[in-house]
Amino acid sequence: MSVFADADGWNRPVEKTRFVYVSPAGNDGNSGGKGDPVASLKGARDAVRGILADEDALPDGIVVEFADGTYRMDGPVEFGREDSGTPDCPVMYRAAHVGKAVFSVPLVDGKLELFHTLVGVEAEDPSFH
Repeated sequence: MSVFADADGWNRPVEKTRFVYVSPAGNDGNSGGKGDPVASLKGARDAVRGILADEDALPDGIVVEFADGTYRMDGPVEFGREDSGTPDCPVMYRAAHVGKAVFSVPLVDGKLELFHTLVGVEAEDPSFH
């Protein structure tokens, strides 16, 4: 049996881990399967919610993997506690290649308010360009 492990020690059997694939070329009406990716963070969240809704068939974990590219966001995407999964079925969001999945967010009143909401970086932060 193969085991999926990340840098944080999140170990789950690959065979029992469900993957949701996201690509800028995808469509949020898709299933999120490897050949049928969704297109956005919101689409991924909704796909995860669909998996978690079937409590009788939960996998051992869910990995949402973003393909390389730019994901343009037109507004906030809200997450609740339920979007984290369960102790037996945690949810992980990651890029297929570190630094290659980019979220492009609009400026609101000259500030990156949406970005601040998502990751806690303010527009005035000199490290963000």
